[in-house]
Amino acid sequence: MDEEQKVISKARERLQDSRLKFALVQGLLKRYQKVISDVNCHSDDEYNSQRKVYVVKTLKFQSANATKFFRRLDATIATSNELDGKRVQRRRRFTPPTPEPSLFTKPPKGQLLDFYNPKWFNKLLPQQHIDIANTQEVAFLPNASQSLMGKKIASEKLSDRKFTAAFFDQLSKPYNLTHEIKDNGGDEDDASYNGEEIDLANTSGDDEDVNFDILEDPMDLFNPDEEQEEDNGGNNEEEELAREA
Repeated sequence: MDEEQKVISKARERLQDSRLKFALVQGLLKRYQKVISDVNCHSDDEYNSQRKVYVVKTLKFQSANATKFFRRLDATIATSNELDGKRVQRRRRFTPPTPEPSLFTKPPKGQLLDFYNPKWFNKLLPQQHIDIANTQEVAFLPNASQSLMGKKIASEKLSDRKFTAAFFDQLSKPYNLTHEIKDNGGDEDDASYNGEEIDLANTSGDDEDVNFDILEDPMDLFNPDEEQEEDNGGNNEEEELAREA
C-alpha cells in the first residue's frame, strides 16, 4: 500500500470510528451496528482541491440501498452534533453523478444479504455466495432513506429475527440464491442410494428366519449338504423308474 492509500485508509478508519461511536451511544439496532462496525463497509473519500470537497467513492460490492442508509446515518450524526452544540468540522462530501470506483476492492465478509450489490453478488460462484454473505438475514428497510427518522417506522423497530421474517422475501428477490435450494434429484444419483426399500410386511414370509442385518452375501443361504441330498434323492427316483421299465 503506497503513502496515498495509507492516508485514505486512515481517513476511512476515522469515518468508521465516528459512525460506530454514534451507533453505540444512541443504541442503534444490532443489525445496523453490525454493518457500521466493519471498516470494509465504509467508502473512502478523495479530496478535490478545485471544488474543495471530498469526492465519495463507490464500493462496487455495496448496494444502492446500503448507500442510502449511510447517507441517513451521516445526516443523523450531523443533527445530533448540532443539538449537542458541537462545532465539528465536518467534511464537505460530494457524490458524483457518475460513480467513481473506490481504491479498496476487498468486500466485508458475513454481512447481511441486502448490504451487497445484487449485480455484483450474482456474478459470484455458489460457494463464494456462502463464504461472503449471510444469506439468511437482511438489514435495511426497503427504502433505507426512511431509516433513523425522529418518528421511527414501526417495522424498523422489529427485532432482527422478526424483521427478516417480514422483509426477507421482498429484499432477497434481486439475489441469486439457488445455492440455498437443496438438490432433490433422483435417488439413483445419490451416492448413498442402496436400491429400492423392501417392505418386509408384504413379503411371502419364506425368508422370515433370515437376519437381513447381518446377511451380506446371498450365497450365505446356500447349504451344499441340502443340495447334495436333493441330488441323491433325484438319482434314486431315476434308478427306481429304470427297474420298473
